[in-house]
Amino acid sequence: GDRSEGRPRQRTSILDLSTYINARLFVKFTGGLSVSGTLAGYDGLLNLVLDDTVNHDTGEKYGRSVVRGVAVSAICPCDGMEELKSNPFLDAEDEEEMEA
Repeated sequence: GDRSEGRPRQRTSILDLSTYINARLFVKFTGGLSVSGTLAGYDGLLNLVLDDTVNHDTGEKYGRSVVRGVAVSAICPCDGMEELKSNPFLDAEDEEEMEA
């Protein structure tokens, strides 16, 4: 890393989440877990504070959650997001094979 005069390089965030404060976000983790919650805060390392957090896999409600940025693989706003019922990149035959 670049350490001029012994000072650590300052990290800057690659995402500006300020427009999503108080908005519902969908967050996917590297292990596969996915949650949604209202963004209450964040920092430059993408550590997130989510209110009214809900686990999408179990439906369990967590309330306020602190999410470590290193565990996040995807973030997207819930508004306008729609879950796909089937994979649009598979043929109908491929889908039947995957369900079997």
